[in-house]
Amino acid sequence: LFGKAYQIAQHLSSPNRKFVIYYCNVRGAAALHEYIEDNGFDGVITTHLSPAETLTWLRRNRGLTVPTFFIGATLGCVLGPVLGMPAGFAAAIALVAMFCGAVNCPIASIILSVELFGSSNLIYFALACGISYMLSGYFGLYSSQKIIYSKTRAEYINRYAE
Repeated sequence: LFGKAYQIAQHLSSPNRKFVIYYCNVRGAAALHEYIEDNGFDGVITTHLSPAETLTWLRRNRGLTVPTFFIGATLGCVLGPVLGMPAGFAAAIALVAMFCGAVNCPIASIILSVELFGSSNLIYFALACGISYMLSGYFGLYSSQKIIYSKTRAEYINRYAE
């Protein structure tokens, strides 16, 4: 869904023509950048596309490398109530699961969940990470990442992520 929205925006946008929201985001970017730098945040979690777009602009234009997890959090926030879960809890679960699927690192993702959200729901985070890791296949953010064993069978595969 977000990918399609970006494709449409990219098609409609050009160097000479930007959407109004772009100018609003850029206008507030300097203040946001200063606040993030002054307070030394390790990460910023956004639950909406607009602040995530601002952080993307900051990363591209000011070198801000704060990770954003807005896609997973937004998905969880939307699907949680549909599945009978509190939106905040579902957003946390989906954020960690999305990160795990993207980086193919379930143990690091579980540790991240404990650091961000505490250990009281560790079993749910671990379960979400396990499912996400298995379903993500051999795709990942890091093409130099080597996957030694198959995720679904006891088999040595020794291949790089796609």
